[in-house]
Amino acid sequence: MDTLIPIQIRACPSRCTCELSEVFCSRRQLTDIPTGVPPKTELLDLSQNQLRRLPRKGFKDLKYLSQLRLDDNHIEKIEDGAFDGLENLQRLWLLDNRIRALSAGAFIGMPQLWSLKLDSNDIKEISPGVFKPLTSLRWLHLHHNHLTHMPGDELRSLSQLEAVTLHGNDWHCDCDLAELATHLGEHTDKLRFDSGVPTPPAICARPQHLMGEQIHTLSQDDLCMPREETPGPAGDKTCPAPCSCRGTEVDCDQKELTSVPPGIPSTTTELLLSNNNIRDIPPDALVHLKKLQMLLLSNNRLQAVPKDALKKLPELAVLYLDGNDITKIVEGTFDTLTGLRVLSLSNNKITKVEKESFWRLGNLQNLYLHRNSLSDLNPRALNLNKLRALKHVSLYGNKWYCACPLRDLIAYVQRNEEVLSFGDDGETSSPDKRVTCAGPEKHEGTDLTGFDLAALEAECK
Repeated sequence: MDTLIPIQIRACPSRCTCELSEVFCSRRQLTDIPTGVPPKTELLDLSQNQLRRLPRKGFKDLKYLSQLRLDDNHIEKIEDGAFDGLENLQRLWLLDNRIRALSAGAFIGMPQLWSLKLDSNDIKEISPGVFKPLTSLRWLHLHHNHLTHMPGDELRSLSQLEAVTLHGNDWHCDCDLAELATHLGEHTDKLRFDSGVPTPPAICARPQHLMGEQIHTLSQDDLCMPREETPGPAGDKTCPAPCSCRGTEVDCDQKELTSVPPGIPSTTTELLLSNNNIRDIPPDALVHLKKLQMLLLSNNRLQAVPKDALKKLPELAVLYLDGNDITKIVEGTFDTLTGLRVLSLSNNKITKVEKESFWRLGNLQNLYLHRNSLSDLNPRALNLNKLRALKHVSLYGNKWYCACPLRDLIAYVQRNEEVLSFGDDGETSSPDKRVTCAGPEKHEGTDLTGFDLAALEAECK
């Protein structure tokens, strides 16, 4: 009779998979931290679930853990001591959640942590001393939140800090921000991503006269001394030639213009510059138009979005840039246009949209990207945690290549077709407005909403 040799099987949490010292629980629709995680686990992946809160000592038995992924959940609150006991944790991912505030005890118990990613949350408040326990911290990502201020000595307390990202926040550049501005000005070498590539700068969202200014360039006098608003140009009530004016509308449509005409009244709320030959817009061309709500630049010859010219238009709600020669949308382009509701970028030559390009547009309802040259798009560019007002995005008429790199976008379209309209005018019934594959040949013409994603996933393994 054969002797049965018992095989010891290491415990693994239900709905997770375990490989050696790594536990993978991503995309398992978890609402709580799973029980039964082996105590010698070194990597725990809980990303893309539905966790809402991190309780005190929620990971207390995992003292060997070195990497913890909690990104892309629904986390709103980190209780004091949530990570207490993770004495060997080195990297912590908390990006793409809904965290609103960081209390003083949120990060105690992690003396070895050197990378903390808190970007793309809803953080408005940071308690003094919250980062002080992180004595080994080298990389800190806080971009794309809703910070208006930050305790001045928070960064000074991090003696090992090598990189910090602060762009894409709601910085209120007043006297309370002076200490942070001074520190950033003294340490511009730390305004970097972990790859060593400089980040977009942290810029002022308020007050109006400092809107769009880079924080690290501002002096204490800039921040602390009140300033009167700059008046509009002389002859403010005149109408620029060869345009026509009615009320607060300035109509320069089809005037063969090669540049923005001088003398546009500062009271203008609607500016029509479509169907001209404008190639570029200088940074100061629109700076006095603080009340501008609608700007039409359709069918010109712009090769890039005139970012610097747009950054001081606090009331802008409608922006049409369709029918130009724009090839790329870069992060930071629209960061100051937080009131924008309609953005048209259709009928350009766009081949790339960087993933955080629209994240500051929390009021955006309609985004038109149809008839460009996009073959791929990171769906995080359309993150509904950031674009919470988004109702419609047009993607048809592009060069979607339905292979492995596009599977995340296909999944996004299928997952959100009941939430978002993907047609040009909010209707998806018209055949020429369907989002379809342009390649490879076997998928040509296939609608992304009906694409066999499971088969593609199998091909990509």
